[in-house]
Amino acid sequence: MQVVIPTLNRYDLLNRCLASIFDGTVCPSRVLVIDNGGSFSTARSVEVVRPASPLSVAASWNLGHRLITPDSGIYINDDVVVGPQAIAELSREPETPAGLLADVWACFYMPEFVWQIVGEFDERFCPAYYEDVDYAARMQTFGIPFREVDSVGSSHEKNGTIKGMADSADIFAAIDCNRILFQAKWERSTKMHPEAFDFVSRIRTEIKPTSVVEIGSRDVNGSVRPLFEGLPYVGVDAVAGPGVDVVANGRGYRPELTPDCIVCCECLEHTPFAQEICVNAFEILAPGGVLILTAAGEGRAAHSGIDGHLLRPGEEFYRNVTETMLREWLSPFHRVTITLRPPDIYAVAWR
Repeated sequence: MQVVIPTLNRYDLLNRCLASIFDGTVCPSRVLVIDNGGSFSTARSVEVVRPASPLSVAASWNLGHRLITPDSGIYINDDVVVGPQAIAELSREPETPAGLLADVWACFYMPEFVWQIVGEFDERFCPAYYEDVDYAARMQTFGIPFREVDSVGSSHEKNGTIKGMADSADIFAAIDCNRILFQAKWERSTKMHPEAFDFVSRIRTEIKPTSVVEIGSRDVNGSVRPLFEGLPYVGVDAVAGPGVDVVANGRGYRPELTPDCIVCCECLEHTPFAQEICVNAFEILAPGGVLILTAAGEGRAAHSGIDGHLLRPGEEFYRNVTETMLREWLSPFHRVTITLRPPDIYAVAWR
């Protein structure tokens, strides 16, 4: 088992943490310290990585993960003292994420498959706090459980790394900014049509894309973008707005990099060019890539693509999507699975 410990100047805490790790009943095969202060030294069998400039907690965890991949790992704050059984208990169920009871993100075990599905920690949460709450929310969208482990003999000096730092006041101000970022991020995501979000979430657990394009990405009432956190992601829409990286028509857009995943959610009912969009998705998708679609099926009430409320007759297009329509639009694809969940219709199409 490999262990990753980020630290920033509080080497007194780090030495105490390391002592507790090496005194445990299970000794890690590798202990990796991400030294953001740049001056840690020890006689212990520890590998020290010194970034060119100090990293946030999220970036430190991400770096540690990349350095130990493809192995799973345990990630420990430097202000934690782990009990004798902690390492063994955290990794006892290799396919289940786990954290120490009462403060799971201060010391946690993360299997590699979770990183593959959920992605890396969001480094916009800087320098610390809310990156863990955000990751927990993302795990929850994929239905990934988190096992809590008895923390007998373990302790966590909350805010231990920050206490005593000269710029601690600035850091606590940044924490408030992170809270605002978290609320804004998840307030929009959770407003999306929940059944459609759940469908995309389920498909996401079955695939391992490396780059994503979303057609019709303007965030009217939520987005699936958090499901692909950490991946190159380009949101395309004919109208500028939240969630739009490129303003372009979905039926003619050509990406700079070929995506192996395209998502198109709650869009096709709002355009007379749905077939052209599907054909273009086929043409720009990498061989073996996947298109994930959700749309308003038969029986769904007409609604506006502008704000999600009442349709504006004469101002915007609308039609419910039938299975016959969708099969015709997706006919270029090698394999197509259509799911009818009235009043919704969903599809997964493989190039």
